[in-house]
Amino acid sequence: LADIGLFEVISYSFVSKELYSNFGLNFDKLVKIENPLSEEWVGMRDFIFPTLSKIAVRNINRQIKNLRLFEISRIFLNKGKE
Repeated sequence: LADIGLFEVISYSFVSKELYSNFGLNFDKLVKIENPLSEEWVGMRDFIFPTLSKIAVRNINRQIKNLRLFEISRIFLNKGKE
């Protein structure tokens, strides 16, 4: 993807309840972090789009208009096991 002009981003796998709520996603089904680093990072993402969108908005707010982003990363699915 980088060879065709897209920019790779690398983001944390931690997400906030607010970020998931903004996209209408169900935060309750995520893997929760027992001792989060902050109030903002309390779950592990199961979908990359919300964090990628947050990065895009941050760049647009800094007047960077030619955004073609991608991220290849892990997601974490809650299978109900400890």
